Amino acid sequence: MNGRCYLKKSEDFSLVHSAGRWQSSKILTVKYLKNDLGYARWGIVASKKIGGAVTRNHVKRQIREIMRAQSLKPGFDIVILARQSITCESFSNIDCTIHTILKKCDLLVD
Repeated sequence: MNGRCYLKKSEDFSLVHSAGRWQSSKILTVKYLKNDLGYARWGIVASKKIGGAVTRNHVKRQIREIMRAQSLKPGFDIVILARQSITCESFSNIDCTIHTILKKCDLLVD
């Protein structure tokens, strides 16, 4: 996976946050916005409400691993916002939740 598939700039995150559509569950929220690129980009937000640096990095590593396995439709910017209750969930439950939300948003290639 190359570096172009990640959202890196603060402006990109802000644009998705302000103008994008969203779908949420009790452990995370997915915001997405159509882009003019031929590929999908995604980013992860884990605020300090989740916990210390070790906990936030653990959650981000789990989400990153799950997102690498997804086949995303091209042309979307996706931001995944982790909620505080994600720390109590298992990896398989987080995987199932992300897959369900992405499918509900029609962001997965069939």
